[in-house]
Amino acid sequence: MAKWKLITMEWWLLTFFFSAILSLFLPIVPEFSLLLIILLLSLLLIFINKFRLVAIASFAVAWILIAGSQQESILAKNNILAEQLHKKVHLIQGQVLNIVNKKQDSSRFNLLVTHWQGQAVREKFTLRLTWKLPVQNLLQGQTWQLAVKLKPAHGLANVGGFNYQVWLRQQQIIATGYVKPDKKAKALITTKKRNVLLQPQASWRQYLYQRLSVALDEEALGGLILALGFGERGKLTPQHWQVLSATATQHLIAISGLHIGIVAFASLIFIRAVARYLPLSLLVPKPWQLKLMQMDLSYLPVLCSCLMAWYYAYLAGFAIPTLRALVMLLLFWSVRFMAIVIILLIWPLSLLSASFWLSILALVIIFSTFSRFSMTELQSVETQDKPSLLARDERPKSVRVTNYYQLKSRALLWFKTLFFMQLALTMAMLPIAASLNYQLPLAAFFANIVAVPLMSVSVIPLTLFAVIALPFSAWLSQILVDLALLSLSFIWQWLAYLASVKWAIVTVSYQQIQALLLFFALIALALFFRLSRTKFIATLVLFIAVTASEFFNAHHSKEWQLSVLDIGHGLAVVIEKNNQVFLYDVGASYPSGFNMADAAILPYLKHQGYQAIDGVIISHNDNDHAGGLP
Repeated sequence: MAKWKLITMEWWLLTFFFSAILSLFLPIVPEFSLLLIILLLSLLLIFINKFRLVAIASFAVAWILIAGSQQESILAKNNILAEQLHKKVHLIQGQVLNIVNKKQDSSRFNLLVTHWQGQAVREKFTLRLTWKLPVQNLLQGQTWQLAVKLKPAHGLANVGGFNYQVWLRQQQIIATGYVKPDKKAKALITTKKRNVLLQPQASWRQYLYQRLSVALDEEALGGLILALGFGERGKLTPQHWQVLSATATQHLIAISGLHIGIVAFASLIFIRAVARYLPLSLLVPKPWQLKLMQMDLSYLPVLCSCLMAWYYAYLAGFAIPTLRALVMLLLFWSVRFMAIVIILLIWPLSLLSASFWLSILALVIIFSTFSRFSMTELQSVETQDKPSLLARDERPKSVRVTNYYQLKSRALLWFKTLFFMQLALTMAMLPIAASLNYQLPLAAFFANIVAVPLMSVSVIPLTLFAVIALPFSAWLSQILVDLALLSLSFIWQWLAYLASVKWAIVTVSYQQIQALLLFFALIALALFFRLSRTKFIATLVLFIAVTASEFFNAHHSKEWQLSVLDIGHGLAVVIEKNNQVFLYDVGASYPSGFNMADAAILPYLKHQGYQAIDGVIISHNDNDHAGGLP
């Protein structure tokens, strides 16, 4: 009966999950009143067995759409017209939400708006702003009054490129813009100040970040330590990103489920060891010893583990991937199967986040691989070891021999499980890693099988301990940072070597990524569902035939294709035929280094599978037509 209830619960959760996904494919968001009616009716119908699945599906769709509707209507709730944002300068007040990313002479930051044109807003909202030559350093936690020009959240709508608008919505950022500098009044020598610091106190996280960044200022790998400690990647260089991208190890410096899990697990083991081996009889008075003996302290390590995970999430700025990992950890001790549903209830727009899907895929692979290999191997190890162990009991020191062989068998099992789990993760993540920049990192397995364990047991714990020790002892913190850098240097040498190998990266198109994804899905189907050899070969032959025909048809089209790319103000046209490509104008480039060639044209060409351009035609030499040519 209990098993049947568990299966029923899983069906409900799956219905909610897949219905939430389907809501993303609706072309429009219905009126809020209609969505609210559907939501209320769904809550009523959930209590009727006959309509329960339909009610859960309707509830999921309505919940996700309401979240999107609420975000779209925040400006209207505050009596702000979206079409008027860019037409005039607005005077706002708000709090800096993040550690500010400084590049050359400008700073980019998120601001939580509390006042608009001198009036308190009805509902606070977030803006993403750029300030060129700020009057002083911007720090997280400060409150500012600023004069800004804004535009609603927007991005380029090109195939293959990064969807900035979706990212902004997932981060719940309503609009983007820049700070207007104060100008001197014509009739006066003084400057009329509109950009004023109202509250200078910075956050505790900002304080720790500044102190650690000073200690790492001259270190080549200092940016990586800051990324591990605080989730801030502003000090990573293009060389860092090139190595991480070539080895598919970007996930190591983005604080998420892996890092939260490591901190929680290490804290749990540490507290349990302290509780077991700490001589409480020497440290605690006898009355307290009796009270401790009467108390149930079994949950104390779990509580400390969750507390440390929460503090690490705070250091990471409570980024949404970090918060999701924290929620899943807390739910692990209570209702494990409802973790994904509760995350979607709290952050419905997580469905738009790539990191959400990466986390889900990683969890599915880990649990599937563990159940498929580890459990069966564990049973075989136990059955194989029993006769030999019994035979050794007749020899002297049989207990030591037994313990040695048990330890050896379990160690081999652990390494084997780790190997297959990392192999499965690498194979499954290859298409996803390739979709980021249309490059297939073939060295990903060799990089991760070394980097993940070493980072987990050395660099990540040492970095966290260095941050914790920083307020109490700068000397101890510096020692821990030096140890973390030393360990990271060995790992980085290995990653840099793999990134320099010629075969490490293969350029692929979007069609090839799709084929690769289907191929790995087929392998997973064969391994985990134990397809017969005949069925597997037949399916594989059919797959190869369909993929080959699609590939040749895509690259030998006799039709001309002309694509006008979205590059804002300017022009960029791509002309294609018979696997050849010409460009007519290449868009603009800007003093900051941002250019439309990197943002729109090259991602489109990589998506189509082109590795070279056959020719470029420039209509005239204005920046908005020829700026991206270099």
